[in-house]
Amino acid sequence: MPPLHRMAILSALICSGFANASPDTTIAQTQPSSVSTTEAPPDFALNDVATMPRPSHLRVSVYGFAAGIDGNVGLGPHQVSPRITFSEVWNDLDSAIMAHIDYKYKKLGVYYDFQNVKTSSIEHAQLQLAPTVTIPVQADVRTKLRRSNLGAYYTAFETTGLSQKHKLKIEPTIGIHYTKAQASLYVHSDALPYEFNIQKSTSWYEPFIGSRVTYQFNPKLSVFGQADFGTQKSQDLQAYATYQTAIKSYPTHLIAGYRYINQKHEQNDFSWHIKEHGPVLGLSVQLF
Repeated sequence: MPPLHRMAILSALICSGFANASPDTTIAQTQPSSVSTTEAPPDFALNDVATMPRPSHLRVSVYGFAAGIDGNVGLGPHQVSPRITFSEVWNDLDSAIMAHIDYKYKKLGVYYDFQNVKTSSIEHAQLQLAPTVTIPVQADVRTKLRRSNLGAYYTAFETTGLSQKHKLKIEPTIGIHYTKAQASLYVHSDALPYEFNIQKSTSWYEPFIGSRVTYQFNPKLSVFGQADFGTQKSQDLQAYATYQTAIKSYPTHLIAGYRYINQKHEQNDFSWHIKEHGPVLGLSVQLF
């Protein structure tokens, strides 16, 4: 065979060998991409599980309540009108503590709210002994209010946004208030040979009904409001803004807002017509 023919046949065999090898090379190059495709779904599923809301939670909150006082207290035949404005809170408000525990499972929740407020004020007045005779007297007025609420609520309406975070929740609530109120009046004067001191207290239960509303602007910032009304015409209105952070591994909300409480109760020779209102600062920790 002539040399030129041999070279042509050899070239054809070499080209044929590369053509047969190219499919194997393509498979070897595309195999890693197929492996990465099969690993992606588990990561996606894990992220979905992490962002799903928990079916239950337990939150414990502690608040400071700068409560101003306005109203009337009847101590037998005597009437006193304790009034503490916001500018006088730091002088006349002895203590104001609120605590709140909230447990929720799926759409049903229960809560317990406790409030303890003590006030003391000094009033100067003129006591008229005769048409033309008056003497200066000093009246010390002290009030103590211990109030607790036990209630339940149900998530009746909620919406979700594109981020799958709750944006709006409306939760009707029902429960019972327990109130223990105490007031004392102490009147004295250097011009009088005697002193006057009287103290009264009472306690009562009152069913209530109301609603809670939560609106979430983003995963960290939310607003919350609650309004409830008792069978004895009491009112409890609350509005708060919350910012979510964390203490160690526990989700924590910083809370700032305002609370208004109006109560009217009469029993025997003791009457309690008091309004409490003022700013609230607090901290709420989610234990699970």
